[in-house]
Amino acid sequence: MWSAAARARGSRAPCLVAEQARARRYDFYFLVATPVAEPLLTDARTKDALMRYGFVAYWREKGWPALCRPKGADDFECGPASKTH
Repeated sequence: MWSAAARARGSRAPCLVAEQARARRYDFYFLVATPVAEPLLTDARTKDALMRYGFVAYWREKGWPALCRPKGADDFECGPASKTH
């Protein structure tokens, strides 16, 4: 448990802060990847968050998910997953 003084200063262990940030990124992608959130995929704020949270850099290196795809060297788009038969 944190002491009252540490809570008053707003101190947090760096590992806790990093874990909270990781959890926010995971939760964000989990939410926008659900079918009910499909309209959010084309929202500019979602695109900005995906870039800010590092998803786009990761995808460019490791491969794109079904919901997003590259558009040239510096852009990308997200939308409904393409259905292949």
